Amino acid sequence: MHSLLKRQIAKTLRADEHPGEDLLAFISVVGRTYEEFDNDRKMLDRILEINSQELLDSNAEMRLLQEQLRLRNIELEKALHEFKQMQNTLVQSEKMASIGQLTAGIAHEINNPLAFVSSNLNRFAEYFKEILALLDEWRESASVCEDREEYARRSAAVRLHEEDADVEFLREDFSTLMQFTVQGTDRMRTIVDRMRAFSHMSDEVHSEVDLNAAIDDTLAIVWNEVKYKAAIVKEYAVLPLLCCNEGEVKQVLVNLLVNAAQAIEGKGTITLRTRDDGANAVIEVADTGSGIPADVQNRIFDPFFTTKPVGKGTGLGLWICATIVGKHGGTIAVQSEVRRGTTFSISLPKTQAGRHTAA
Repeated sequence: MHSLLKRQIAKTLRADEHPGEDLLAFISVVGRTYEEFDNDRKMLDRILEINSQELLDSNAEMRLLQEQLRLRNIELEKALHEFKQMQNTLVQSEKMASIGQLTAGIAHEINNPLAFVSSNLNRFAEYFKEILALLDEWRESASVCEDREEYARRSAAVRLHEEDADVEFLREDFSTLMQFTVQGTDRMRTIVDRMRAFSHMSDEVHSEVDLNAAIDDTLAIVWNEVKYKAAIVKEYAVLPLLCCNEGEVKQVLVNLLVNAAQAIEGKGTITLRTRDDGANAVIEVADTGSGIPADVQNRIFDPFFTTKPVGKGTGLGLWICATIVGKHGGTIAVQSEVRRGTTFSISLPKTQAGRHTAA
């Protein structure tokens, strides 16, 4: 429109003849041009109005979607929180179930040192009775004797009593019994401390852990389950201290060790290995048991899946192992061959290395 108007004006100004006609033509063109411009402006205003309304509607829809998304995020966060609580509850329940299964064996492990401590205490009572009787005789002799002959006679009788009581033997045996008694009480305290550390709810507590020592502690907890089924072979490497949840790592080890013992028919071997592969600390639990069929190996970490007879397993043990290892940023893998045995490998990232621990 503007170019047409410019050409018409130029034509009018250059005209040499009939200026009036050209002017009328010019005015007519200007009028039509203005009318067209006004129509275009109105059309543009309408388009802008429609676009503005569409934009407002879009903004409203966007705000609605954002609010829906916010509410959905709140629901997801709540669901995630509930899932974590349920997961922690399942881990703790499985931990308590493990303790329940191991209770008889743990009681037996405590009862052994308790029995000889009790026996030693009875012998201590007899020894003290003899020694106190001799002491009383010496005191009586010193208090009633007024002359040297009487004192010599009573002293000879007390010495004869000493020979009958074998005081030198009592002295030596007392020392030996005391040593074994202290060892027995230390053994009971160690078992109780390990059980308390294992059962303590500390889901968010991480500390520097000696994995080799953690394996030994766990082995002490399950020892009564293992010692009648398998010889234990330890192949420990030097590992750095790892920042992890010690109680949860021990829960994994309990499950794997008990499973290994239960997989062995008769008598076999359980080999415990550790190694440092550079990025990870690796723990391997290998047994010479019955093995896992190839067609179910990809399901053993699924919740509630078990190859054990009804009533013998919950199907949560290996799932909890995988959950705990995954929570630590690690991986768990299995290699198994029927009638040859199974090896579980746990890789934990060395997120925090401290001083080194020897095997």
